[in-house]
Amino acid sequence: MNTKLKPATPQTLEELKSDIINRYDSMSKRLRLVADFFVQNPNTVALENLVVIAREIDVSPSTLVRFANFFGFAGFSELQQLYRSQLKGQVSGYRERVRHASEMTGAIKEGHHLLDAFSGPQSLAIENLSIDISPADFDKALGLMSSARIIYVTGARRAFPVAYYLCYALMRADVDVILLDGVGAMHKNQLKRLTENDLLLAVSYHPHADETNECIQIAHERHCPSLVLTDHSIHPCKEVITHGLQVKEAEMMGMRSLSTSMHLAQCLVMGLLCRQEDQENG
Repeated sequence: MNTKLKPATPQTLEELKSDIINRYDSMSKRLRLVADFFVQNPNTVALENLVVIAREIDVSPSTLVRFANFFGFAGFSELQQLYRSQLKGQVSGYRERVRHASEMTGAIKEGHHLLDAFSGPQSLAIENLSIDISPADFDKALGLMSSARIIYVTGARRAFPVAYYLCYALMRADVDVILLDGVGAMHKNQLKRLTENDLLLAVSYHPHADETNECIQIAHERHCPSLVLTDHSIHPCKEVITHGLQVKEAEMMGMRSLSTSMHLAQCLVMGLLCRQEDQENG
Protein backbone atom coordinates (compact mmCIF):
# COMPACT_ATOMS: atom_id res chain seq x y z
CA MET A 1 0.00 0.00 0.00
CA ASN A 2 1.40 3.38 -1.03
CA THR A 3 1.12 5.80 1.89
CA LYS A 4 3.13 8.61 0.32
CA LEU A 5 1.26 11.88 0.71
CA LYS A 6 0.69 14.09 -2.33
CA PRO A 7 1.96 17.67 -2.00
CA ALA A 8 -0.80 20.13 -1.15
CA THR A 9 -2.17 22.13 -4.06
CA PRO A 10 -0.94 25.77 -3.86
CA GLN A 11 -3.61 28.22 -2.76
CA THR A 12 -1.76 31.44 -3.63
CA LEU A 13 0.72 32.53 -6.27
CA GLU A 14 3.43 32.82 -3.63
CA GLU A 15 2.85 29.20 -2.64
CA LEU A 16 2.96 28.17 -6.31
CA LYS A 17 6.21 30.07 -6.91
CA SER A 18 7.73 28.40 -3.85
CA ASP A 19 6.65 24.98 -5.12
CA ILE A 20 8.06 25.72 -8.58
CA ILE A 21 11.44 26.59 -7.05
CA ASN A 22 11.49 23.55 -4.76
CA ARG A 23 10.42 21.09 -7.47
CA TYR A 24 12.16 22.70 -10.45
CA ASP A 25 14.91 20.09 -10.68
CA SER A 26 12.37 17.27 -10.81
CA MET A 27 10.53 18.73 -13.83
CA SER A 28 11.04 17.65 -17.41
CA LYS A 29 12.65 20.08 -19.85
CA ARG A 30 9.27 21.15 -21.28
CA LEU A 31 7.73 21.65 -17.86
CA ARG A 32 10.69 23.85 -16.95
CA LEU A 33 9.94 26.00 -20.01
CA VAL A 34 6.39 26.42 -18.74
CA ALA A 35 7.61 27.17 -15.21
CA ASP A 36 10.00 29.87 -16.45
CA PHE A 37 7.25 31.52 -18.49
CA PHE A 38 4.66 31.38 -15.70
CA VAL A 39 7.03 32.98 -13.19
CA GLN A 40 8.08 35.75 -15.55
CA ASN A 41 4.71 36.48 -17.19
CA PRO A 42 1.90 36.18 -14.60
CA ASN A 43 -0.34 38.72 -16.34
CA THR A 44 -0.15 36.84 -19.64
CA VAL A 45 -1.05 33.60 -17.88
CA ALA A 46 -4.03 35.33 -16.24
CA LEU A 47 -5.41 36.99 -19.36
CA GLU A 48 -4.64 34.75 -22.37
CA ASN A 49 -6.19 31.42 -23.28
CA LEU A 50 -4.55 28.00 -23.27
CA VAL A 51 -3.68 27.96 -26.98
CA VAL A 52 -2.12 31.43 -27.00
CA ILE A 53 0.03 30.73 -23.95
CA ALA A 54 1.18 27.40 -25.37
CA ARG A 55 2.16 29.13 -28.60
CA GLU A 56 4.11 31.78 -26.68
CA ILE A 57 6.12 29.10 -24.85
CA ASP A 58 6.40 26.90 -27.96
CA VAL A 59 4.90 23.84 -26.30
CA SER A 60 1.70 21.89 -26.90
CA PRO A 61 -1.49 22.81 -24.94
CA SER A 62 -1.36 19.39 -23.30
CA THR A 63 1.97 20.38 -21.72
CA LEU A 64 0.21 23.20 -19.87
CA VAL A 65 -2.37 20.72 -18.62
CA ARG A 66 0.43 18.40 -17.42
CA PHE A 67 2.06 21.37 -15.69
CA ALA A 68 -1.20 22.11 -13.85
CA ASN A 69 -1.59 18.45 -12.87
CA PHE A 70 2.04 18.36 -11.69
CA PHE A 71 1.12 20.86 -8.95
CA GLY A 72 -2.15 19.19 -8.01
CA PHE A 73 -4.63 21.20 -10.07
CA ALA A 74 -7.47 19.39 -11.84
CA GLY A 75 -6.68 21.21 -15.06
CA PHE A 76 -5.28 24.37 -16.60
CA SER A 77 -8.44 26.40 -15.92
CA GLU A 78 -8.14 25.83 -12.18
CA LEU A 79 -4.48 26.89 -12.25
CA GLN A 80 -5.28 29.97 -14.35
CA GLN A 81 -7.96 31.01 -11.87
CA LEU A 82 -5.22 31.37 -9.26
CA TYR A 83 -3.48 33.91 -11.51
CA ARG A 84 -6.73 35.73 -12.31
CA SER A 85 -7.61 36.07 -8.64
CA GLN A 86 -4.19 37.56 -7.99
CA LEU A 87 -4.56 39.97 -10.91
CA LYS A 88 -7.87 41.27 -9.57
CA GLY A 89 -6.19 42.07 -6.28
CA GLN A 90 -3.30 43.97 -7.81
CA VAL A 91 -3.02 47.67 -7.07
CA SER A 92 -0.46 50.02 -8.55
CA GLY A 93 0.61 52.76 -6.13
CA TYR A 94 1.84 52.50 -2.55
CA ARG A 95 -1.14 54.51 -1.29
CA GLU A 96 -3.52 52.04 -2.91
CA ARG A 97 -1.52 49.09 -1.59
CA VAL A 98 -1.79 50.34 2.00
CA ARG A 99 -5.51 50.92 1.61
CA HIS A 100 -5.98 47.49 0.03
CA ALA A 101 -3.99 45.72 2.77
CA SER A 102 -5.97 47.49 5.46
CA GLU A 103 -9.29 46.51 3.90
CA MET A 104 -8.24 42.89 3.35
CA THR A 105 -6.45 42.15 6.63
CA GLY A 106 -7.32 44.96 9.01
CA ALA A 107 -3.59 45.71 9.26
CA ILE A 108 -2.59 48.40 11.75
CA LYS A 109 -1.35 51.45 9.88
CA GLU A 110 -1.14 54.11 12.55
CA GLY A 111 1.77 55.73 14.33
CA HIS A 112 4.30 53.80 16.33
CA HIS A 113 2.63 50.42 15.70
CA LEU A 114 4.10 50.46 12.18
CA LEU A 115 7.64 50.29 13.58
CA ASP A 116 6.91 46.99 15.28
CA ALA A 117 4.80 45.64 12.41
CA PHE A 118 7.54 46.29 9.86
CA SER A 119 10.69 45.59 11.90
CA GLY A 120 9.68 42.09 13.00
CA PRO A 121 9.44 40.45 9.56
CA GLN A 122 12.50 42.35 8.30
CA SER A 123 14.62 41.26 11.27
CA LEU A 124 13.60 37.65 10.68
CA ALA A 125 14.50 37.87 6.98
CA ILE A 126 17.96 39.21 7.85
CA GLU A 127 18.48 36.47 10.45
CA ASN A 128 17.61 33.82 7.85
CA LEU A 129 20.08 35.20 5.29
CA SER A 130 22.98 33.15 6.66
CA ILE A 131 20.78 30.06 6.28
CA ASP A 132 19.50 30.88 2.80
CA ILE A 133 23.02 31.59 1.47
CA SER A 134 25.52 28.80 2.05
CA PRO A 135 29.17 29.50 3.03
CA ALA A 136 30.27 28.06 -0.33
CA ASP A 137 27.98 30.37 -2.31
CA PHE A 138 29.07 33.42 -0.33
CA ASP A 139 32.74 32.50 -0.71
CA LYS A 140 32.31 32.07 -4.46
CA ALA A 141 30.78 35.54 -4.69
CA LEU A 142 33.75 37.04 -2.82
CA GLY A 143 36.11 35.17 -5.14
CA LEU A 144 34.50 36.72 -8.21
CA MET A 145 34.67 40.18 -6.68
CA SER A 146 38.27 39.91 -5.49
CA SER A 147 39.57 38.71 -8.85
CA ALA A 148 37.86 41.44 -10.90
CA ARG A 149 39.86 44.23 -12.51
CA ILE A 150 36.81 46.50 -12.45
CA ILE A 151 33.38 45.78 -10.94
CA TYR A 152 30.48 47.09 -13.02
CA VAL A 153 27.34 47.50 -10.90
CA THR A 154 23.82 47.66 -12.30
CA GLY A 155 20.27 47.68 -10.96
CA ALA A 156 17.07 49.30 -12.20
CA ARG A 157 13.96 50.66 -10.52
CA ARG A 158 13.45 49.02 -7.09
CA ALA A 159 16.92 47.43 -7.31
CA PHE A 160 18.66 50.76 -8.01
CA PRO A 161 19.13 51.84 -4.34
CA VAL A 162 20.96 48.59 -3.58
CA ALA A 163 23.13 48.94 -6.70
CA TYR A 164 23.91 52.55 -5.83
CA TYR A 165 24.89 51.61 -2.27
CA LEU A 166 27.12 48.80 -3.53
CA CYS A 167 28.91 51.26 -5.80
CA TYR A 168 29.31 53.77 -2.95
CA ALA A 169 30.62 51.16 -0.50
CA LEU A 170 33.04 49.69 -3.04
CA MET A 171 34.37 53.16 -3.81
CA ARG A 172 34.96 53.74 -0.10
CA ALA A 173 36.80 50.41 -0.06
CA ASP A 174 39.14 51.67 -2.82
CA VAL A 175 37.80 49.12 -5.32
CA ASP A 176 37.66 50.08 -8.99
CA VAL A 177 33.93 50.26 -9.66
CA ILE A 178 31.60 51.71 -12.29
CA LEU A 179 27.88 52.31 -11.74
CA LEU A 180 25.81 51.54 -14.83
CA ASP A 181 23.16 54.15 -14.12
CA GLY A 182 21.84 54.14 -17.69
CA VAL A 183 21.37 57.91 -17.80
CA GLY A 184 20.16 58.82 -21.28
CA ALA A 185 19.70 55.11 -22.06
CA MET A 186 23.50 54.84 -22.36
CA HIS A 187 24.02 51.59 -20.43
CA LYS A 188 25.32 49.82 -23.55
CA ASN A 189 27.91 52.53 -24.06
CA GLN A 190 28.95 52.31 -20.42
CA LEU A 191 29.78 48.64 -21.05
CA LYS A 192 32.04 49.27 -24.04
CA ARG A 193 35.23 48.64 -22.04
CA LEU A 194 33.88 45.56 -20.24
CA THR A 195 36.31 42.62 -20.52
CA GLU A 196 36.66 39.04 -19.33
CA ASN A 197 38.84 40.33 -16.48
CA ASP A 198 36.00 42.39 -15.01
CA LEU A 199 32.82 41.49 -13.12
CA LEU A 200 29.22 42.49 -13.70
CA LEU A 201 27.49 42.78 -10.31
CA ALA A 202 23.74 43.01 -10.94
CA VAL A 203 20.82 43.51 -8.57
CA SER A 204 17.68 42.13 -10.18
CA TYR A 205 14.21 41.63 -8.68
CA HIS A 206 11.09 40.13 -10.20
CA PRO A 207 9.80 41.21 -12.69
CA HIS A 208 13.38 41.59 -13.86
CA ALA A 209 14.19 44.85 -15.67
CA ASP A 210 14.99 44.53 -19.35
CA GLU A 211 17.95 46.89 -18.96
CA THR A 212 19.53 44.65 -16.34
CA ASN A 213 18.88 41.51 -18.38
CA GLU A 214 20.53 43.17 -21.36
CA CYS A 215 23.63 43.99 -19.30
CA ILE A 216 23.86 40.36 -18.18
CA GLN A 217 23.61 39.16 -21.78
CA ILE A 218 26.31 41.59 -22.91
CA ALA A 219 28.61 40.41 -20.11
CA HIS A 220 28.09 36.82 -21.26
CA GLU A 221 28.94 37.75 -24.85
CA ARG A 222 32.13 39.45 -23.63
CA HIS A 223 33.04 36.34 -21.55
CA CYS A 224 32.78 38.51 -18.44
CA PRO A 225 31.58 36.73 -15.27
CA SER A 226 28.38 37.94 -13.66
CA LEU A 227 27.25 37.94 -10.03
CA VAL A 228 23.51 38.53 -9.55
CA LEU A 229 21.68 39.36 -6.32
CA THR A 230 18.06 38.38 -6.88
CA ASP A 231 14.85 37.50 -5.08
CA HIS A 232 14.08 34.51 -7.26
CA SER A 233 16.05 31.44 -8.29
CA ILE A 234 14.28 31.33 -11.68
CA HIS A 235 15.80 34.22 -13.61
CA PRO A 236 15.30 34.96 -17.34
CA CYS A 237 19.11 34.97 -17.75
CA LYS A 238 19.81 31.99 -15.51
CA GLU A 239 21.55 30.08 -18.30
CA VAL A 240 24.26 32.74 -18.67
CA ILE A 241 24.67 33.97 -15.08
CA THR A 242 27.97 32.89 -13.53
CA HIS A 243 26.76 32.94 -9.95
CA GLY A 244 23.70 34.12 -8.05
CA LEU A 245 22.77 34.90 -4.45
CA GLN A 246 19.09 34.71 -3.59
CA VAL A 247 17.66 37.28 -1.20
CA LYS A 248 14.30 36.75 0.50
CA GLU A 249 12.82 40.10 1.47
CA ALA A 250 10.00 40.64 3.93
CA GLU A 251 6.73 42.08 2.65
CA MET A 252 4.28 44.18 4.62
CA MET A 253 1.08 45.83 3.37
CA GLY A 254 2.02 45.18 -0.24
CA MET A 255 5.51 46.68 0.07
CA ARG A 256 8.67 44.61 -0.17
CA SER A 257 11.60 45.62 1.98
CA LEU A 258 15.20 46.19 0.87
CA SER A 259 16.70 45.59 4.32
CA THR A 260 18.01 42.09 3.59
CA SER A 261 19.53 43.17 0.28
CA MET A 262 21.30 46.11 1.94
CA HIS A 263 22.56 43.80 4.67
CA LEU A 264 23.93 41.40 2.07
CA ALA A 265 25.54 44.29 0.17
CA GLN A 266 27.36 45.39 3.34
CA CYS A 267 28.48 41.84 4.07
CA LEU A 268 29.86 41.42 0.56
CA VAL A 269 31.90 44.63 0.77
CA MET A 270 33.19 43.84 4.26
CA GLY A 271 33.93 40.27 3.22
CA LEU A 272 35.89 41.54 0.23
CA LEU A 273 37.95 43.84 2.44
CA CYS A 274 38.70 41.01 4.87
CA ARG A 275 39.77 38.74 2.01
CA GLN A 276 42.05 41.41 0.56
CA GLU A 277 43.65 42.00 3.94
CA ASP A 278 44.24 38.27 4.40
CA GLN A 279 45.84 38.10 0.95
CA GLU A 280 48.12 41.05 1.74
CA ASN A 281 49.16 39.62 5.09
CA GLY A 282 49.58 36.13 3.63
